[in-house]
Amino acid sequence: MFSNSLRVNKNQLLSAFSLALDLAENKPMEHARRTAYVALAIAREMKLPEDMVKNVYSAAFLHDIGIIEDYKFRSEDAKAHHQRVGSQIVRSLPFEPDVARFIRLHHAKWDGIGEYGPDKEEIPLGAQVVYLADWLDYHYDARKPYHLQKDDLLEEIRSRCGTVFNPQVAEALLRVAAHPQFWLDYTFHNVGEILAQIEPEQTTTLGMTEMERVAEAFAQIIDKKSKFTHNHSVEVARLAVALATEAGYGEKEQFKFKVAGLLHDLGKLAVPNQILDKPGKLNNEEFEIIKSHSYYSQVILGKVNGFEEISIWAGSHHETLNGKGYPKGRNLDEGALPERILAVCDVYIALTEDRPYRQSMTCQEAMKIINSMTENHKLCPQAVELLKKVI
Repeated sequence: MFSNSLRVNKNQLLSAFSLALDLAENKPMEHARRTAYVALAIAREMKLPEDMVKNVYSAAFLHDIGIIEDYKFRSEDAKAHHQRVGSQIVRSLPFEPDVARFIRLHHAKWDGIGEYGPDKEEIPLGAQVVYLADWLDYHYDARKPYHLQKDDLLEEIRSRCGTVFNPQVAEALLRVAAHPQFWLDYTFHNVGEILAQIEPEQTTTLGMTEMERVAEAFAQIIDKKSKFTHNHSVEVARLAVALATEAGYGEKEQFKFKVAGLLHDLGKLAVPNQILDKPGKLNNEEFEIIKSHSYYSQVILGKVNGFEEISIWAGSHHETLNGKGYPKGRNLDEGALPERILAVCDVYIALTEDRPYRQSMTCQEAMKIINSMTENHKLCPQAVELLKKVI
């Protein structure tokens, strides 16, 4: 039963966030998890206080959260930019302020030389741990056995000790990396399973306001991926709440509609920008890629306990009454009014927004198309009637 608050395991949120980020364009899969594994190993070897260990672990998971906007950048400016943007986003998430501080400077060299950080006295130790963990995973080649490259990687770290890397941090990594188990865990095919056995306990109670901030933060990431969707998720959420209210849903259900609306396109992080921003008609291959986004939305949200209904609603916004939608091709029956409401809201907002291949439509033009889709058993008549009353 959904209540006004939700007991949330922050590690589940981190897992969901990291999967979403891994799906983003030009990101290696499991990068966030592997970086978190290395950072956790360093922090524990250094015997850092447990609260700091938790913040380092969270920052390592989220260090690239600002990278989505980097589609605008194709130079070294991207590093400085995504540090700043990532730090801003994390400030609105349910993590300690140090997590944002670590992310803000996770590319800062220990000697303070370079464009990404201040003097070394101003660089938080946690940021230095994340920097080294990120550096190792960035330079590790997952196509090669670890034993063929670990010595070169460790020698490179030694050579940069005292300049690029904090000596204490580097020496801690060198100590743990001297043991085969470190590399076996690090290169395990499912490093998330390893993390689940060793990660710090992070459970907290989030109220509706906090959960809404989480959803809004990720809606910001989703919508900024493309200049054509800069406010799409927020508008779908707003309209979904209005239709839910008109349908007689209570406050708790309205909240779920809002979160589902904000996060329904989370899976679009997996879609390359050249497809999202294509000015012409998509070919068959491109359309198949686009169709995957609602599947990924449900998979990502399904990782968070308490989001079971929200994940289904968000993942079903392209299903239809006639069973010809995607990704499951399921018929949205009478028991699926929330999914049908979200589908109508998504279509209406999309039609009344600019797209790379057309200008935005007027309300009348959009409703003409929606009425046609209703006649063809794609959209729900009941949900469309609610839309007409609201707009």
